[in-house]
Amino acid sequence: MSNVIDYFTLSSAANASDFGDLSGARSQHNSTGNNTRGIFGGGEYSGVNNTTIDYVNIASTGGVTDFGDLIGSGANYMNNGTAASSTRALFMGGEFGESVNVIQYITIASTGDAQDFGDLTSTIQWVASTSNATKAVSGGGYDDRGNDSTAASPPYGLKIDVVVIASTGNATDFGDLTERGRNGTAACGGQGGLTA
Repeated sequence: MSNVIDYFTLSSAANASDFGDLSGARSQHNSTGNNTRGIFGGGEYSGVNNTTIDYVNIASTGGVTDFGDLIGSGANYMNNGTAASSTRALFMGGEFGESVNVIQYITIASTGDAQDFGDLTSTIQWVASTSNATKAVSGGGYDDRGNDSTAASPPYGLKIDVVVIASTGNATDFGDLTERGRNGTAACGGQGGLTA
């Protein structure tokens, strides 16, 4: 576990530098943001239940400011996927004692607790999520509750879900990955996405 935030300038090749610190050392959290703010949500604190959302102003350096909390209490909220547009950040699936299908959202320019967006098509954690300015997708993952009827053993995800970020509502099926997997990463340009 670590509380360190590093930064680097994309236009030049160099080692990372220290940006500041998270509000506490954590693991299994996720991050996203827009051109102005970086958002860090959930994760596991050592022996402490955590639903914390922190944020930083990307143009400066320093420690985080409290944004609010993810939905829920009494457990760590971790292993979720994150995606964002210029205005909203989404937290997709994850583990809250067990795999969940919940999608939560925040408005990046404000502060406050996350709100319910809708549900993924199945309970899933360790997903790979990404977005463009309009849509967010979430693929792969691990379903410890066995609610994905297409899952094999071990129950690694195959499906890709999609939502329209500016709205709220349940995800719909986008298609399938070419292989089952969990703990993946994802990236998106303006027109297409990659997972690995």
